[in-house]
Amino acid sequence: MTGRPIQLAGKLRLTERQHIVFNAVVFQLSWLACVLGGSVVAAAVTAAVVAMHLKVVADKRQEFIFLLQCAAVGFVCDLALIQMGVLNTGNPLPPLWLTCLWVLFGTTVGYPLRFFH
Repeated sequence: MTGRPIQLAGKLRLTERQHIVFNAVVFQLSWLACVLGGSVVAAAVTAAVVAMHLKVVADKRQEFIFLLQCAAVGFVCDLALIQMGVLNTGNPLPPLWLTCLWVLFGTTVGYPLRFFH
């Protein structure tokens, strides 16, 4: 991240610190919506959050690929847990809302969780 203000929607400009807090709050609200709303709500919320996230990152293509990787890794991990009997979803595949959580988590790695870099 650079020291420049982050331009979100319209005239909304955030400092780097405000953007980190905003990103964390959006993740928490999105996570809750996915868990409570199910797969349809999760898909809509995740699409909106990813679209908003991609507006502010410098390398959109690389970030999108990273988010796809988060989805793939999360799906495989959850699938393994289901197949081993550790996680029971009532289905042999992970539900969409669960995979959406991994994508949403991916949007936090460069901001609130950047200490993982």
